[in-house]
Order: sequence, then structure tokens, then C-alpha cells
Amino acid sequence: MNSTFLNLPDEKQKRVIEASIVEFTEWGYRDASTNRIVRNLKIAKGSLFKYFGGKNDLYYFLIKLSTDELLSFIESEKKQEYDNWVEAVEAYASIEFDFLILHPLYYHFLKRIADEINLDELIPIKDHLTAKSQKIFHSILAPYYLSELKQKHIAYLIQGYNRDFLLENKCNYNSELKEKYMGNLRAHLNLIGD
Repeated sequence: MNSTFLNLPDEKQKRVIEASIVEFTEWGYRDASTNRIVRNLKIAKGSLFKYFGGKNDLYYFLIKLSTDELLSFIESEKKQEYDNWVEAVEAYASIEFDFLILHPLYYHFLKRIADEINLDELIPIKDHLTAKSQKIFHSILAPYYLSELKQKHIAYLIQGYNRDFLLENKCNYNSELKEKYMGNLRAHLNLIGD
């Protein structure tokens, strides 16, 4: 990314970011079009490429921005200690759902990235994102000395549950839906046991 973008007024930066995130979320990496982005923004294509070298640079910038937003939000909301791993996972899930309510655009973009992370074009960032994701999850569970197999089991359960829940409930993210989400998650976690 060129520093020219960071010198734009905040409102213009926000418009470019939102239009780009919507495009990548809706169409995925391969089918996203910088032509549609500039058409929606009503700017010249050369302007977009002046800010970002190309589609890859724009996409990687959006990934960094959205992951930084999520990590910052998690850090600002989490407590330092929980009584057990179930409580820690529930607290993390609650924080993540709050992020979804407050920042649905970023959240759905991150979900889209997770869905297509195995594309050949995304191999350069796959290891970095996977490591970042695992680091967060392991930091949540580390104080409870769970086996690696149990940690993987918990991670798979949450990923599958989140995917299914978000497919069933595509909009209107609010505290009532969060309550439903948390209740169902708690039931799933209790099946794993101590």
C-alpha cells in the first residue's frame, strides 16, 4: 500500500475500505473486481491503483486491517483469568459475537477469508493467518493444560458450530441472537466435558 491512501481524509479512506470489503466478501477473492469497486466509489481505476499496487495489495491491506481490529477488540474486552476452560471459551465466543454485532462488515470479511484460505492465490498469507488464529485460540486454552487433541476438538466444534449458526442466521445480529448463540454453544461445550 502506498502512503497516499493514508493521507486521504478519513471519510474517503472509510468509503474505499467499506466498498472493497463488501466486494471481496460478496464475490470472494477470485471473482472480486476492482472495476466494480471503482464504479461503486465513482473514482478512476488509476486512483485505486495509486493507493494500492493491485488487487493483491488491496486484499492484504484489508486482511491486516480487519484482523487488527478483531485482535484489538478481543484484547480490550477479555479478562485475564477464568475458572475453567469452558468459561474461557464462552468469554471469548461472547467477545467475538460482540465484535460481529458492532462490526458485521469486518466479521463477514474474515469469515469469507477463512472459507477460501486454501485457494492457491492465498498460499502466501495462509500460514501467517493460520498461525495468528491458532495463537489466539491456544492463548485462551493454555492456562488449563488441555491435551492438544482436546484443544483441536474444541476448535473444530466451535468452527463447525459458528459456520452452521451464521448460515442459519444471516442478519439482524443483536443481543437476543447472541443469547441464543451462547446457549447453544454452552450445550455443545458441555458435551465435551472436563
